[in-house]
Amino acid sequence: MIYLIGAIVLVLFFTGVYVLALGRNDYSTVDVFWGMAQVVLVSALIITLNDLSFSHYIFYGAILLWGLRLSWYLYRRNWHKPEDFRYQAMRKKWVKAEKLQAYLKVFLLQSGFAFLMGFTAMSLGNEPFRYLGVFIVGLGIFSLGWAFETLADEQMMAFKARKKPGEIMTTGVWKLSRHPNYFGEVTAWWGIGLMALAHASDWVDGLLFLVSPLIITYLLLGLSGIPLLEKKYENDPAYQAYKKNTRAFFPFPKK
Repeated sequence: MIYLIGAIVLVLFFTGVYVLALGRNDYSTVDVFWGMAQVVLVSALIITLNDLSFSHYIFYGAILLWGLRLSWYLYRRNWHKPEDFRYQAMRKKWVKAEKLQAYLKVFLLQSGFAFLMGFTAMSLGNEPFRYLGVFIVGLGIFSLGWAFETLADEQMMAFKARKKPGEIMTTGVWKLSRHPNYFGEVTAWWGIGLMALAHASDWVDGLLFLVSPLIITYLLLGLSGIPLLEKKYENDPAYQAYKKNTRAFFPFPKK
């Protein structure tokens, strides 16, 4: 039942975002609300579920913190800018029934990915707390990842406010990784997964609780995160020079 509630909440949420995007004539509006999808989902879970323990509130609170920060950052970065190049390219392909294709291939698809990202939270429900050590480690990993992605995003925003044409970010945590924000996000979600594992009663629970970190890892490392950005800058000499000396994901000193 909880999965059905989650699916309905997310479809309704992204349908509302779709209507807003039509009004703005900007399909990249959906990016700003990506984090808010988890905020809405978790809020619905907290309202629906009974007998939640202190550990549940910390767990759900971590997801709320992640979603609110991400959407606030994306709002500041994207809201007053032209539509993202990816969605402009999609428009050119959608010769017929553009609005319907946008709803199905962007907004409804996003609700599906958001459902998978929220799978850990929905699977956890109000499962009893069991392993304090695992929970503390998970909370620590989440905190580290959240702080790292926050620092990376704020450094990038400050850089873009003063950058010169053709200049790329190579300082701060961006000196250690070409995508430190993605590293922080993946790390944060594995922390969330471990916090959920602290409530697992068997291996089936364990597998269900790791769905969300596995999904976000795949999205950022294999589908829409790093691959798209690397392709965008494949003909940029400055970026290619940066690429030779800087690791793609894990933050370490020069190669």
